[in-house]
Amino acid sequence: MAAHTSHKHDLFPRFDMETFLALSNEGRLDGAAMRKIMQQWEAWQAHAHACTIGVQGASYALAWLTQEVERETEDAWRASPSEGFLLNVLAQMLVMELIAELSPETAEFGCAPAPFLDAALCAALAAEGVAYTEAGLSRRYAVLTAIPFVGGCEVCRLEPDCPKRRSVETNTVVLSGSSRE
Repeated sequence: MAAHTSHKHDLFPRFDMETFLALSNEGRLDGAAMRKIMQQWEAWQAHAHACTIGVQGASYALAWLTQEVERETEDAWRASPSEGFLLNVLAQMLVMELIAELSPETAEFGCAPAPFLDAALCAALAAEGVAYTEAGLSRRYAVLTAIPFVGGCEVCRLEPDCPKRRSVETNTVVLSGSSRE
């Protein structure tokens, strides 16, 4: 039996200006900034990856951007902190849009709970090129979550350190059949 299964998805999420403005805390963008953002969104589609992984009877959605995107955002930060910030937001948004296409419930809930990891899941992630280390996933712009959606904070390994949870008290549910293990 295979250690894990993987199915790559060719996804091309649409750009949502309202979401971008909300995430970047911008009220509006001038034409030059908007053109840059749209060009990057289109260019980064080639660097965006999404797959579903099956491990020991569980399924996960994994989305990530390549190291090239990381380099581009780092270069932008050095050249212009404001542009770097906008590109960082754009990269985060692209990864979350990929996850939302694989698991629409994450968009509804506003979160993609991070699963608890075991050796089999770590091996599967490494095989997909997005290894897990003590610092987290090896790609800066990457998200891993269980699919189908199984619950919120109660099933998330990041719950004690979650910035969302610290800033707003959330009420979540655990769906039947899910657990922290």
